[in-house]
Amino acid sequence: MASVTVTRAGNKSVEVTDNGDGTWSFKQPREKVTIRVEFQKIELEPVELPFTDVPADAWYIDGVRYVYEHHIMNGTGADTFSPSTPVNRGMIVQILYNLAGQPKAEGGSGFDDVPSDFWCADAIAWASKLGVVNGCGDGTFGPNDNMTRDQMAVILFNYARAMGYDTSARRDLSGFTDIPENYWAGEALEWAYAEHLITGTSETSMSPTGQASRAQIAVIMMRFCERYTAR
Repeated sequence: MASVTVTRAGNKSVEVTDNGDGTWSFKQPREKVTIRVEFQKIELEPVELPFTDVPADAWYIDGVRYVYEHHIMNGTGADTFSPSTPVNRGMIVQILYNLAGQPKAEGGSGFDDVPSDFWCADAIAWASKLGVVNGCGDGTFGPNDNMTRDQMAVILFNYARAMGYDTSARRDLSGFTDIPENYWAGEALEWAYAEHLITGTSETSMSPTGQASRAQIAVIMMRFCERYTAR
């Protein structure tokens, strides 16, 4: 706080003492008082990233800094982020699990290829029970399968709905020649495009089956949090 002022009837000032420890005190008169507090904005220094593979002028650096600062994504090593590495299904689920605060996951994942000691087993169990993700239809989840842009949009859309966020926004995709009518991920892509979570890869292409990189996911998660959460 920058200052505290106290006034009583007739807009007369009441003496306020700065205790020097971040608190203020005053003697309460018999009548009611008005307390006005002014706060000083503190500019925080940007988080220093430990990643040597993230250039200072990279288009995605704000996203990487955001997800790292908010413990949504970690590096792939002590000093690497691997921005161009594709995100797999296990990674995206763990990212959303981190965002949700890692709630307790009851029971196992239920998938043959996700043992209880798998690195993101709790995240997959949580996400599948919440309806954020589904399996591959053969009893497996495919945690190491690379994630495409349309799959990412669907999972993020499912997560937003599961969290009770407003997902009513839609934006027409007819200008993209690689999105056919009645596309399986059309609704999720329309939502993600409307919320500026994703953009086209060109004026006429969305590249829905293109792989999503860690750099792209970092930026998307930053945009998602700025839109939907108080982080």
